[in-house]
Amino acid sequence: MTDRKKFIMLILFSIFFPLVIGSVCVLVNGNKISKAKPSGKTILVDNKNYSFEMDMENFISYVLMAQMYESEPEELLKAKSVIIRTYILYKMKDKAQIAASDLGMEYRNYGELKNSRFQDFCRENIKSPKGMAAYFTGIGSYKIYNEKNKKIKRIVDKTKGKIIKKQGETILPLFHNISNGKTRLGEEILGKEYSYLKSVICQNDIKEKEYLCTRYLTVNEFKEKLSANGIVVFKDGKEILKNIKDKKEIINLITVEKDKEGYALKIRIGDTVVLADDFSKALGLNSTDMSIEEYEKGIRITTKGNGHGFGMSISYARYLAGHGKPWQEILSTFYDGKIVEY
Repeated sequence: MTDRKKFIMLILFSIFFPLVIGSVCVLVNGNKISKAKPSGKTILVDNKNYSFEMDMENFISYVLMAQMYESEPEELLKAKSVIIRTYILYKMKDKAQIAASDLGMEYRNYGELKNSRFQDFCRENIKSPKGMAAYFTGIGSYKIYNEKNKKIKRIVDKTKGKIIKKQGETILPLFHNISNGKTRLGEEILGKEYSYLKSVICQNDIKEKEYLCTRYLTVNEFKEKLSANGIVVFKDGKEILKNIKDKKEIINLITVEKDKEGYALKIRIGDTVVLADDFSKALGLNSTDMSIEEYEKGIRITTKGNGHGFGMSISYARYLAGHGKPWQEILSTFYDGKIVEY
């Protein structure tokens, strides 16, 4: 597998894993129950002794509720629902059905949503008679869930059937939480087939609380985390990292290759070259836009942004939605494609 293909696979894994499987419909003796298919596309969910089909539009709602709060700006939620639908159809290709396990998208089932929304209601209204009654009796959970769920269902319905294509092909709609101030150009890093991923200045992202993150590691912690993730450092044909105890010596071994937007592509430690995503994952970093330096007790790594930097920055999309931009304009900001009916 080439570095580019591995890089793309890592991005997909970081976005859509883990899959949360749960029961969202009635199941009988482990038999598969087919539901109505208004969209013509279904998601097949399997879990041990049972399986069921869910219409894609219903599945989108459950994914959206897992990834976003219903209190988010409505235009942002609409944009996200189109991204979810586009990704499903990108993976599905010409098929009418796909297994949830092949999507790897986190979603929340009915029971989880009903319980969490009921708990939120009780916590927010604990001082009121209604809230206290709900807390002590457990009565009304379905009604509360249904009221909160209506907004998400309505939003998904408003974008029903809408996906993003470029030159007749469904795009891979990558997204991330916070950019480093600018999203990455897909064609430059991932290849020509990803030319629809635009480089966009996201000036408001640098104001986010999670924009900067600093991680402190002792020399031993640094070495242990790399080793635990299969990263072995060589110099002149010899493994060297395990014998190094001085933080300055480690820092002097490291060089970082970055792209035009400031994200690291590769980390060289001695003669060992590591993909920036592998290095970031091994050390639990928020981003590959990083600076590495020594500090009194070891090694300090400061990152900018949260996520890989490709496609839509959720943070900047939220800013655009909050300033009156419609979902179509939000999506066109980050993706060079057309919004069409699938």
